[in-house]
Amino acid sequence: MLAASGPAFQIAAAPPDTAGALLFLARMRLTGIEGGTVALRLEGLASDYASLNQSSGVVIARIDSGDIRISLREAVAGVPFYRFSSNKQVVVDYYLVRGQQLPHTQHAQWVQDLASVSIVNGDRPWLGIDQTASIQTASATSGMSPAGTSTCDVSGPGPTCYSGLSVNIQPYYDNGNGSFESGACCGPSQTIDVGFSIPVESVTLTIGDPDYAGNTMTAYAQDGSLVDQESFIGDNSPGSLTFDTKTVAGGGITTLQLTAAPNDYVYYLRMEVVVGSNLITLTCTGPVTRAEVISCTAAPTNPASTLTVSNWSFTSSASSFRVDRTANVGSHTWSGMLVLDGSIAVSGAVDGQPATTSAAVSVAPRDWTGKLAPKDHTVPSPSLLPAEPDSFARLGWTHMSVEVAPNITAWDKVISDGGPNDQFEYMADIGGLAKTTSDVNTNALALGSEFYNFQEKKQKTISGVTYCAQAFVIQFIPLDQAHEGTAPDLYPNSHSGIFRRHVDSVAGPRFERFAGPFGLAGDTLREAIQQEAAADSKAMDHDSRNNLTSVTVPCQFHYTITSYING
Repeated sequence: MLAASGPAFQIAAAPPDTAGALLFLARMRLTGIEGGTVALRLEGLASDYASLNQSSGVVIARIDSGDIRISLREAVAGVPFYRFSSNKQVVVDYYLVRGQQLPHTQHAQWVQDLASVSIVNGDRPWLGIDQTASIQTASATSGMSPAGTSTCDVSGPGPTCYSGLSVNIQPYYDNGNGSFESGACCGPSQTIDVGFSIPVESVTLTIGDPDYAGNTMTAYAQDGSLVDQESFIGDNSPGSLTFDTKTVAGGGITTLQLTAAPNDYVYYLRMEVVVGSNLITLTCTGPVTRAEVISCTAAPTNPASTLTVSNWSFTSSASSFRVDRTANVGSHTWSGMLVLDGSIAVSGAVDGQPATTSAAVSVAPRDWTGKLAPKDHTVPSPSLLPAEPDSFARLGWTHMSVEVAPNITAWDKVISDGGPNDQFEYMADIGGLAKTTSDVNTNALALGSEFYNFQEKKQKTISGVTYCAQAFVIQFIPLDQAHEGTAPDLYPNSHSGIFRRHVDSVAGPRFERFAGPFGLAGDTLREAIQQEAAADSKAMDHDSRNNLTSVTVPCQFHYTITSYING
């Protein structure tokens, strides 16, 4: 039986100002096999329905958002209105269409007839709440309902009928009649976020007055991944009151987003949440700072259930590196050092039924502000440059590179704790050595050298070109030292100084986040830093930091082959 009470139906259905609106009778969740049928039957005294014709009165059965119209005459005959095309579960909402005259009878009751179909659970407000419990009890023995599931109706934030499940709804405006919306009637509705304290299997929700396309219900898992999405059907008729019911399902739902179509006013009613005992709740500490220990604990969503764990795994977000647990796999807790963001998944069985879930885990970067790369700087003595330079470029030279830092065991660490990042490599310190070699050509730039003697006795202009005097050869040495950076700390805007400073500006954050499976190629990281730091240093030859200009070098040297300044 779905509902009973003749006079009450007559009063509720008759008012003409509600014509076309729907009067809710009952909601039933049914499981059927292929070929199973559902019929609605109106019971009462035969004399009460003797005058009914084929069009008299209408009842609507709504299944998967499709409406099936059943006349009262068909209901009296108990004609089946739905046949299962496959083994599955459906939700049926029954409504009376208001604004019609019903037979005057004291003996009206609505009965659902089922063939090869079983009841999972239901809501029958015309019979009282206590009757719903009897439906659930009966279905538990039918063998066709999901084992251990529990259903709760949600009309507002707070605790629900399921122990441990509470609901948060933001924004929330209570209509006072079991329905809610984002704000007081009747402007454009805003997006509503619904959060569940524990994962749920499915959510069924009815929307009121959807006029336009774009009203959606989207379900997300704990790690933010999409579980399911449904679009409510609009009637494209502002001013007409219609309803639509949709279900999102997939297990592991922790967040529900109700998005209203632009410029549409809608409200929501009859949110039904199904919690399954074969769900796992996964709780992880964090976020943690990189290289700190994280701990994840799995437990059955229903405390009365039994969880058996068969697998743990970690998958990194950026590169999809995966780690499968190999020791103590059956433990309900997995702990270990974490160096990469990702997702931890656990699978097993709850009360013998397969179950799996996952949770996002993240790391915060370590504060490596001010952390400097190790340095190695040399000045060849004697100079490696030729005593007879053929160009200005051969008077000074700086070589720059980022190489593997010494004492590798101090900064290159491998995790071996059996945790989510087991056998991952990470940096405990900067793993790049900023190596510079600055050479000033003292073989040529020396009093009495062949290069010295090749210059003019005094500065002079020949054919419009000003040539350096021998005395300037010695004067050029400090300019060359400052330009190349024989002492990088003394000459911060030299080639070596700029290179080292650029390395320090980027090496900390880049080496801090460098992590992954053991054997990652650090050469790529070091080479990238070397290339951009060297480019910054070489740009100094043409900018204003410490380049050698016509002011600092107001003349040209004679060379054994050519006589020009080339940089």
